[in-house]
Order: sequence, then structure tokens, then C-alpha cells
Amino acid sequence: MASVKEKAIILFWAVCLHVDTGSGSCVDLDVTGCRTNPQLCQDPLLAEVTCPVMCNRCPTVPQTTPSASSGSLECYSCQNIKTPSTCNQTQMCSSGQSCFMETTDTVHGVLYHTGCLSNNMCTPPGYEHGIVGRSTEKRQRTSCHECCFGNLCNDHLCTSSKYDCSDVLRSGLSRGSGVYRITPWNMHKEVEVYCDMDTEGGGWTVFQRRLDGSVNFNRNFSDYEQGFGSLDGEFWLGLSLLHSMTSRANMTLRLDMSFSNGTTGFDEYSGFYISPPEGYNVNVDKRINSAGMSDTSLFSDHSTPWDTNHRPFATYDRDVNDCSRISGGGWWFNRCSNSNLNAPYNTNALFYNTMYPGNPKTTKMMLRLSY
Repeated sequence: MASVKEKAIILFWAVCLHVDTGSGSCVDLDVTGCRTNPQLCQDPLLAEVTCPVMCNRCPTVPQTTPSASSGSLECYSCQNIKTPSTCNQTQMCSSGQSCFMETTDTVHGVLYHTGCLSNNMCTPPGYEHGIVGRSTEKRQRTSCHECCFGNLCNDHLCTSSKYDCSDVLRSGLSRGSGVYRITPWNMHKEVEVYCDMDTEGGGWTVFQRRLDGSVNFNRNFSDYEQGFGSLDGEFWLGLSLLHSMTSRANMTLRLDMSFSNGTTGFDEYSGFYISPPEGYNVNVDKRINSAGMSDTSLFSDHSTPWDTNHRPFATYDRDVNDCSRISGGGWWFNRCSNSNLNAPYNTNALFYNTMYPGNPKTTKMMLRLSY
């Protein structure tokens, strides 16, 4: 019967992968036990040769205690199952590990693997903190590999789509506010969006942001349809994407703004929906939450000639009543409306009558799946 040392050597040579824990590359061998069994780290040879990354034995990885301790994560742990919901086994992760799920495409269909994995294999380059959705570990025939940080959070990874930022949050994949990749439910391709994970519980998909006037918002209709700007600064996400995301389910619209005197305010509206490309009309039901705003000129009003609700989107090259050419920027105009948060920065044309008088210094428009 082979000794532990012999087993490690056999595993080492079987995959023909060089591991140098001194000064060169330091990676785990592609062995299932290496990824899912923290007890392997208790053996010095296996920890140094077979599973150095998982056991944090690489020179650049801080040493951690391999045994589970109070406060460590509990994760679902099953191998080669066809349905994740059938997994009823769990394991306690070691320090420095998070939960993961992996799918492997086989001739017999998709198989799911769950368990614990080193955080080092779940954090991509450029991110110093937190766990993100897609692991940096690459394996042949692996179609999905995702991590999360929360007790028993890996029961739905690789099985639930991330249609917007609320799905990212509910999937346990949030690393705080920032840029994420999602797949809108009817677009079948990944896109990058900015997720606000701090405001009122998080899960907001930001589709408009003004900060300093660094981006020109006086654009043509095509630009507003496709989106422009930088997700790290000022931007407009795009009418096409807005229509796709709001047509999925009942959405909440939130408008945040601040003024140079330090005043801030926000409005939230239920039933947010952008109609099809014929007009990209904006639609909301009623205001459901507010702070620092008045009770007049609401976004949901539709009884006066200046109300925005149900109006089509207009730009200078696709104008409704010359309002875009007069005020600048693209907006849902109706006799030049009670608001225009896309007007030229630092002008009187940039306003929101529900928080009048004054011109906003910063604005942010967001959507979130209604709960």
C-alpha cells in the first residue's frame, strides 16, 4: 500500500505540473481533493507539493490555520452531482477560504461540484478585497466557476443568472459598489454595469451619473440609445439596455442628487419601465420613498402639460417640441418638462423641480428589482 509521500509523488507526476514553492510559480495540482478537502493541509508533504495554494504555502500567501475555527464558513460540499439542490452535505472551510461551485461539461451532461476554495483562487488581479463572482482558476471543460462569501451561499452559484445588480447582490457575489458583468435576461450577452451596493441595502443598477461635467451629455439619439461615458465616472448606460432590464419585472426607480450648498435629496418610484425603441417612453406608477424633496412636480405626475411621465425620449436630432435643442441633452420632454438631469452641466437647464430652486451638482439615476 502506497505511503502518503508516495501518493503525493504519484499525483505530482500524473499531471506533469511543476510546482516551485520557493521562488518560482506556485499553483495547486488539478486534483479534486486538493480543491475541496482542507484536511489535506494537515499533511506537510501534501500541503507543500500537492496543494500549496489552497493551504497558503506559497511565498506570497500569508500563512493560515488549516483547521476550521469559529466564524469560518460552512459551504455545501458535493461532487459530480447533476442537480445542485440535491446536495445535503456541508463542510467547514479553513481560514482564508470561501464557498465555490463549479460546473463541468461531460458527455453525460453538466455535473456540479461544490465546496471550499482558497480566496486566492477567487480574487482576480486588481481586486485586493472581497470575493467576486468568477474564479481566476481555469480548467479544461469547466463552463462555470464561481465563488461567494457567506454560509451555505454556494447552493445557487452557476445556476442563477445575473440579470442586474440586484441579482448580483442576492447571489452573494457583491464586493461593494463598482463595475460588474451581468447578462440582461433577453440580451444573451454579458455587459458591464456599475452597481451601487451601498445605498439603501444595495443592488441598484446605476444608469445615469453626473459628477463634474467631464462628459458631454448633449448627444444625438444614437449615443443615448447605445450609452456613453465611463462607468468609473460620468455616464449614461443606454436606452436599449434600460428597456431590456426594465421589461424583465417590476422595477423601482431612484433619483439621487446633491447641491453645492450640501443639500441632498432622493426620490423613489415604483413601476419603472422604459417602453420599446419606438419612443423609449418613461413610465412610473407612484412615489414610494423620498427625502429632501417637495410634494410637487413629481416624476409620476401626468396631468399637466409639463409632466415627464409617459413621455418619449428626445434629443436634438430626434426632438419632440424643440426642448432638446433649446435646453440641451436628451430627456423625456413635455413642454420642456419639470426636470432635465441630462442638460449641460452647471447651467440653469439642469434642474429637478421636485427639489427646486437650484441646479444639482451631482445626480444619479438607478433601478432595482422591486421586492
